Amino acid sequence: MKFARLSIEQEAYLAKIRRETPGWVARTLNKPISFAITRRLMATNITPNQITLANFLLALLASLLLTSDLYAVRILAALLMQLSSILDGCDGEVARLKNQCSKLGAWLDTIFDDLTNNLFLLGIVIGLWHTTQNNWYLRIGLEVVVASLGMTAIIYHYLITIAHSANAGHFKLAWEKPDSEQTATSVNFYDQVLKQLLKRDFFIFFIAVCVVLDQRSIPFWGAAVAVNIGFTVYAVSFFQRLNRCQARVEPIKK
Repeated sequence: MKFARLSIEQEAYLAKIRRETPGWVARTLNKPISFAITRRLMATNITPNQITLANFLLALLASLLLTSDLYAVRILAALLMQLSSILDGCDGEVARLKNQCSKLGAWLDTIFDDLTNNLFLLGIVIGLWHTTQNNWYLRIGLEVVVASLGMTAIIYHYLITIAHSANAGHFKLAWEKPDSEQTATSVNFYDQVLKQLLKRDFFIFFIAVCVVLDQRSIPFWGAAVAVNIGFTVYAVSFFQRLNRCQARVEPIKK
């Protein structure tokens, strides 16, 4: 497959994407490789939605391999996980460079990303259960997956009813200020540290490294703590925003 010859404007746009990409893993590790793949994809008739679907199937395969009792198979799963994380940027890059952005494509990308995250987590859970035969891994793991899906539901509710966007990055907690009102002093520890650690590229890279090191229990217990804390925070935010809406409606009824 040949490289497509991009225009000066397109090359400048890719450079701009890399500069503005948050997170060390995405900016330093993933983007240089995804850009090389994107340049090849630009020479084909492959659409952004086809890339999104193919990448989801790759992630599905990786999650299935994660459940294996064989260490060598799990290493392959880790490599496919990281490849999936890299390819996750290609659909958006191709969409922008080919001017094929669409609301459907944005939603497909968001939904498949969330499904992939939960599939990887489920793969770790089932894999540990198979290897250790410890039912606690299965019980706690399934609760964590349910909590993760709960967080996803809260995010989608916000995107559909308030943000009117398919971009999960537009999600805001009830007490967060809009981006237009953010200042250097208002950006807190949550924005500077926790948000960066919760980013998908770091999450997948961390799991992949732990799988290669045969330390799957580290991301398992890390997810058990982080997801439950995250779900609690998101749930508090959801009900706080719901109470605000009810407070606005009640005076009107009176």
